[in-house]
Parts: sequence; structure tokens; C-alpha cells
Amino acid sequence: ALETAATKLAEATTQNAKQDWLKTGQAQLNEQMSGEQALITLAKNIITFLTNRLAAQVGIFYLVEEINRHSQSYQLNLLANDTSIQHKDIAMAFHFSEGIVGQAALEKKTIQFTIDAGLGETIPRHLLAIPFLYEDVVKGVIELGFLEELMDIQQEFLEQIMPNIAIAINTAQSRKEMQALLQQSQMQAEKLQTQQAEVQRSNEELQTQSEELQVQQEELRQINEE
Repeated sequence: ALETAATKLAEATTQNAKQDWLKTGQAQLNEQMSGEQALITLAKNIITFLTNRLAAQVGIFYLVEEINRHSQSYQLNLLANDTSIQHKDIAMAFHFSEGIVGQAALEKKTIQFTIDAGLGETIPRHLLAIPFLYEDVVKGVIELGFLEELMDIQQEFLEQIMPNIAIAINTAQSRKEMQALLQQSQMQAEKLQTQQAEVQRSNEELQTQSEELQVQQEELRQINEE
């Protein structure tokens, strides 16, 4: 009975430590994503935090962007990366279904891949591509590379934070679009104001010419009367 109680206590302690690690990580990430950040700054803060928190050797943040409005074509473009080792083969973009990043975006689920490497090599052997979705729409994919296989608690952490990342990115995108629309509206208003000023000047010139013509006509009438 004493051993059973000790075992249960140890399990409870382990579970509490796990939940504390998960909640602390979420709180720290939310702090990194707070405020009105530009997209590229937000992406950099996210990927840097994740590589440090999970001890990843490679972290790459890909954002879904439109490449052809007419055909509604999209691709995943590299927005930010954080690598602690030399890693030359970082792709700048992926089409949907291309590589594990594109496959994760296409299938809307996490894709894991293990690379066979010789002993002593320091390249990431375990790759993970995890998409983040907002209202079931893929907003981007985060790719992480590790020397060792991910622990269950690390995978659980990633699954828990992806919705918050998607919300933060969607908010930043919406803010960027609103700022662009506001700027466009201001430019149109300034253009309209300039046009109105030109019309007013033209009207004033016409009024001046009309008054001059009336004066000339009056002078001509007086001459004719004489």
C-alpha cells in the first residue's frame, strides 16, 4: 500500500510538472506574440521562441501567400528562420504538396520525417512540419529540425499552441490589410482634394474672365453710344 501511494504521488508530481511546463510555455509564447507586431517580426519572434523552447537546431516559418490572384494560386514563402548550425539547404518557397512542408499544408496535418545520418553528424535527423490553421484555412507551416526524436510532451505543446499562432498571424495580416486600405483611402482623398482645388481655380479663372469680358462689353457699349 505504501509503495502504491508513493507511485501515485510520483505520477501526480510528474503530471503536475508536465502541465506546468506546457502552461508556462504557452504563456511565454503569448507574451512573444503580444502587441501590434509586423508580420515578419511576429514570425521571427515565434520561430526563435520555439527553437529555444524545444532545443531545435533548425526552425523555419513559412507563410501562405497568394502568387496569382486571377487563378487563386498560393505557395508557402519563407518569412523567418532560426538555425543554430550551418544549414545551407533552406528552401525559400514550397508549393502545396511539395516536400514535407507542402505536404503538411495540403493534408492540414503534421508530417514527420527521419533522415538516415552517420554517427557523429550534427545535422538535424528528425524533421517536423506542422501547419497552423485559422477557421480551417492553412495560414502557414512551421518546420523544425532536431538531432533527437521529439518527446511526447514537446509534440503535445506544439499541437496546443498552433491555434494561438494562427490567430496571431491572421490578426497581423488583417491589420496589414486594413492599414493598406486606409493608406489607399487617404491617397484617394488627397487626390480628390487636389482635383477639387483645381476645379475651384478653374472656376475662379472663368469668373475673372467673365467679369473682364463684361467690363470690355460695357466699355464698347459706351463708345458706341458716343
